[in-house]
Amino acid sequence: MPPFGGYGTGWKSRAKPTRDLCTIDLDEKTKADLISDIEHFWKEGRAQWYGDRGIPYRRGILMFGPPGTGKSSTCFAIAGKFAGALYSASMNEISDETQLKKLFSAPEKGDILLLEDIDSAGISREKMKKAPKSVVSAAPADGAKKSSRSKKKRKRKEKTSKISLAGLLGAIDTALNDGVVLIMTSNSPEALDKALIRPGRIDKQVLFGNISTAVAEHIFLRMYQDDASSPEAPNSRLARLATDFAFKIPDCKLTPAEVQGFLIPRVTPEEAVAEVEKWVEDMLAAKATGRNIVGSGGVRAAGEESEKDSGFGSEEEGDSGSEDSEGEGVDLEIEF
Repeated sequence: MPPFGGYGTGWKSRAKPTRDLCTIDLDEKTKADLISDIEHFWKEGRAQWYGDRGIPYRRGILMFGPPGTGKSSTCFAIAGKFAGALYSASMNEISDETQLKKLFSAPEKGDILLLEDIDSAGISREKMKKAPKSVVSAAPADGAKKSSRSKKKRKRKEKTSKISLAGLLGAIDTALNDGVVLIMTSNSPEALDKALIRPGRIDKQVLFGNISTAVAEHIFLRMYQDDASSPEAPNSRLARLATDFAFKIPDCKLTPAEVQGFLIPRVTPEEAVAEVEKWVEDMLAAKATGRNIVGSGGVRAAGEESEKDSGFGSEEEGDSGSEDSEGEGVDLEIEF
């Protein structure tokens, strides 16, 4: 794949290993449905089908769910499977709407444009404020002065984007080339403006939630398999241990990143099975009380980090799965 350049304050190419889809710890039905959807969109003849019906030839997908559930990792795996370029953008780093449209026009047919954590970009919902018809001036009381200062201080602290919602919508509608898949990720989808995720801009919504016991079993097999085997064909001893391990993982309570974080420092599968019950107990207790620190006294074994400590708030660092791959892809990011 050729490198991208020449955009000045625009895209730069960065080689990064692709992800194999088998390393993505997502419900198999959800994974298969997502891949099938994109495959169908890029199928030969679809561009003509869209054109004949006056429909813009693009596909919008919203991936939503807690941090550490594999949203960004899945995007890398999809790009690797279809041998396309992945353009990853942060809205907070784009200087103005002219540059936004220029950046959005770079991906071509077969490429993916990824807008990560779109809800944290400060453009979630635009509040329409009507100015009062008349303003009566008066000397504010001390309490009013303090309140005004507090509001100004809070306003300065609020994260705001340099891009308006209207500017983002305009870039999606007019700047994207035909055949581009636009993917947005969000930890808080309800904070998004309905105009941003309406059909025609977002055509498919995919939940990345906490894992089932079946996915927990798959993670265990992936982590402890021999180099010559695969999670789909484990040896009988490992398969039994995986079943025992998954039985001790409560359904839909933990993220794939949390389970993987537990397994990484456990050298043997037997050790993991022996220690998982206590770890689950501590994790659920911490979640129930809203604590970041897991375990009594704040003492935590290596690898059992909170979302804040481990960077799970950042999808690129917190997604589950190994970085091993069979080939190389290109991750394209904004350069400033």
